[in-house]
Amino acid sequence: MAATAQAVDTTEPVSDTVWEISANNQESGVVTGCTLTLSGSNLTVDIATAGTVVLEGSVLTVAAEVGAVTLVADASNPRFTWIGVASDGDIEIVSGAAASDPAVPELGSRVALALVRIPANETLASNCTEIVKRIPYRVSPVLVEGPQLLIPMTGQQGTAGRQLATNTTASVGMFALQHPQAWNSISFEVSAVGGAGTLVWGVFSNDGQTRFASETTASISGTGLHTDALATPVTLPPGLYYFVVAPVGAANLSLTTWSTIGGMAFAAPSGENEVCGTLTVSAGTIPSTFDPDGDVTFAQNHAVVVRID
Repeated sequence: MAATAQAVDTTEPVSDTVWEISANNQESGVVTGCTLTLSGSNLTVDIATAGTVVLEGSVLTVAAEVGAVTLVADASNPRFTWIGVASDGDIEIVSGAAASDPAVPELGSRVALALVRIPANETLASNCTEIVKRIPYRVSPVLVEGPQLLIPMTGQQGTAGRQLATNTTASVGMFALQHPQAWNSISFEVSAVGGAGTLVWGVFSNDGQTRFASETTASISGTGLHTDALATPVTLPPGLYYFVVAPVGAANLSLTTWSTIGGMAFAAPSGENEVCGTLTVSAGTIPSTFDPDGDVTFAQNHAVVVRID
């Protein structure tokens, strides 16, 4: 974390919201980044560093942004204003009532970044008091900077191959991330080449509704390790995710996959998510979202062996 939470004795009253955001940091909090800069020219606030937050169990990416929000001062009295991340990843403010002795407003369903005390008739954000409320999201105390070999949900006994030769069919595999991961690149092994070409891949949340990254590889013409750098690095907390990969155009490439074992290979019960299989996509395109229950057709040996760095 770039900064720890703060409490200001002479400025900040104790409120139920302040206690709640601390007590709920197993389901909501900041994974990395999201520091603020208060303008010295007006009442705007910048997101100085991009980051990742978790809101009630859902992972959200936060982009760096100049003038993300604008504080609102009262002409006669001070007020408290929350700056937080909403469920769509946007930055929002929640302003309390202005008063000679103002109360802290309710935050609502947002991840707190800061509580700001705005003096009466203030025109510069830098003159306000920023009380840092970026509570760390803590499931694991380790932020992994090095590699993780993703643990598949299909078993780990030996490896097999998965041929990608139809550009409207993607391979889907669920994996587990054990520690928070500062993620800059992804690697997988090409085990056979039937026709050179490119692949497109994406990483999704376990409900398929958030795509954290999607890249198209350079043309692949030989076997062996292939590594792609992320155009925009992200940080992911521990959890379950999907790796989706498909060929582009006439590419015919096989990737090394985990082989399934025992009950781990069974198709999901009705209404439950598949852990490995195929997904119908537009030609050579990774979708923005998908339904892991309704859209994925179960198939064995479809969890690609993936490493992230």
